[in-house]
Amino acid sequence: MSHSAIIVLAAGEGSRMQQIKQLLPYKSTTLLEHALTTALSTQANHTLCVLGAHSPKILEHGLPNIVIPIENIHWKEGMGSSIAAALQYLNDELPTVNTVLFTLADQPLVTTAYLNLILKTSKERPTSIIATNYETSLGVPALFPKRYFEILKSLQGETGAKSILMAHQSQVIALTPNFENLDVDTPEAYQKILKL
Repeated sequence: MSHSAIIVLAAGEGSRMQQIKQLLPYKSTTLLEHALTTALSTQANHTLCVLGAHSPKILEHGLPNIVIPIENIHWKEGMGSSIAAALQYLNDELPTVNTVLFTLADQPLVTTAYLNLILKTSKERPTSIIATNYETSLGVPALFPKRYFEILKSLQGETGAKSILMAHQSQVIALTPNFENLDVDTPEAYQKILKL
């Protein structure tokens, strides 16, 4: 039986924003809570959230009850360390999970329907990686079957899952979302998202 987990990556400092990016207002909630609500609405079995910078403030603000928080004490090393922390947690606590879908806390235009499409595509092609097509590259949201867990667990530093997507391109199914998948990395990008 397919057992899936969605991991929302939210450990970054967001230094360009000059405030805690994860807690920025978005719609009637925050960027992070919006990402978690979107993840919780999918057909995945588990939703986890990797925190790092600002972790105490974010936890004080609260996460939806059934979200499992994972603390990445090495968050300063970059996204690879967050992915590795998540995989270590799955290895120790949720060993039945055999597909993992990564999303980012700062991509608020990602929809539940799109994440469900990734999960559905994975069920049809269980040995493939499912990634998001960005004109010139591949990226997240991206799903990996269990055969890639060991490689994901060994990621370090700034190298996120993109290195695995590039190294295993022949195994990747690239999906193109029906929305412009913007990252909220700067105050300008945040204002653009709010206008949308």
